[in-house]
Amino acid sequence: MREHVFTGHTCMPAYTQSVDTGFSAPKSRWLIFICLSLCLGLSLLLPGCGTRKPADAGNQAPAANADNQAPTAGTDSKAQAEPADGPITRTALCHNDFQITFSMPKTAYRTEDITAEHPMEFLFEIEYLGEEPQMEVFHASSISYVAVLTENGEPLVPFDMTQELCSTVLQKGEPLMIPAAQDFDFIGGIPKGSYTAMGVVEFSLDESLKEKVKCSQLIPFTIQ
Repeated sequence: MREHVFTGHTCMPAYTQSVDTGFSAPKSRWLIFICLSLCLGLSLLLPGCGTRKPADAGNQAPAANADNQAPTAGTDSKAQAEPADGPITRTALCHNDFQITFSMPKTAYRTEDITAEHPMEFLFEIEYLGEEPQMEVFHASSISYVAVLTENGEPLVPFDMTQELCSTVLQKGEPLMIPAAQDFDFIGGIPKGSYTAMGVVEFSLDESLKEKVKCSQLIPFTIQ
């Protein structure tokens, strides 16, 4: 007996075919033709199987793409869900000659953070823009005040101002800075919720208080 080894496509293992030495030449050629045809057919079919992998690769999880990576710690969902915090300013032109600015250093607080040592802070800026080098204005004990309003628009704390007559001289182009603060200790602290700070500037251009100027600006804030 003699052994003839036929090796097909790499996907197929080699196998051994025993051939009787008594086979005639035509039979041997016919057997070789059949085997070669099978090997050729498999070589055409098997590469098609290999082409499926790239198609499956398109269905892989997008995490491999750098553009679709998970958010970093600096942009986690908890940080995005928290209220925006930071300075906020409102500016308006009143009576054509006065620019009034009302601001708060932050708009989100915790109840325990507001104390007599660290009250809620506000700032007014009053700037005269008229033609005269200066302007004297007349007002009550304070030219400005802050009223904190609840969600239904009611004042959280009743506001009372003495009615004594005072005056302030505003220099053109030089903003008058007036800080204000509230700690709410006298009402036992401010409860959690949503509020609005209403900053009011009120004065008169004459001592008889007939030519009044009043400007109100609103800034919403939250207590957590």
